[in-house]
Amino acid sequence: MKKTLTIISAILLFNSCKKEKSKQYSYWKIDGIEYKSNNVEIAIGHQIASMGSRDSDRFDLRYYRPSFPTSGEWLIVKQNLSQNPEWVSMNFYLGNKIYHISPNEIKYLNVTSNNNKVQFNLSSTWFVEYNNPIDSVLIEGTFNEP
Repeated sequence: MKKTLTIISAILLFNSCKKEKSKQYSYWKIDGIEYKSNNVEIAIGHQIASMGSRDSDRFDLRYYRPSFPTSGEWLIVKQNLSQNPEWVSMNFYLGNKIYHISPNEIKYLNVTSNNNKVQFNLSSTWFVEYNNPIDSVLIEGTFNEP
């Protein structure tokens, strides 16, 4: 009986580890400090596709399209009030602070497909705090569809 319980426990542990590894991680650096998360969710609606991590220090990106693009470069904007399908809005959250792209930056999010999933690559880009534009951070990263 003890041997059977040990085998069952080992199988359950292996399966739970296997499921965890199957979700792709997203990686990013903010002022050289590394972050990663596989607690990422996507939401696809009729006119919007968004993806973001659900951690206290997290990211969020949003397209006004019915699906994510699978390739190309997409202009990063602070807010996409016009809902232009050629733009992407991207925010980062550090605790209770929200950072959006600096108005002094013209940068693009590079999109590729990797193993039939979308991958978003951000080169080093300055972001400023929403309520305090003097507070800026340098961010880069790779964000993977879960």
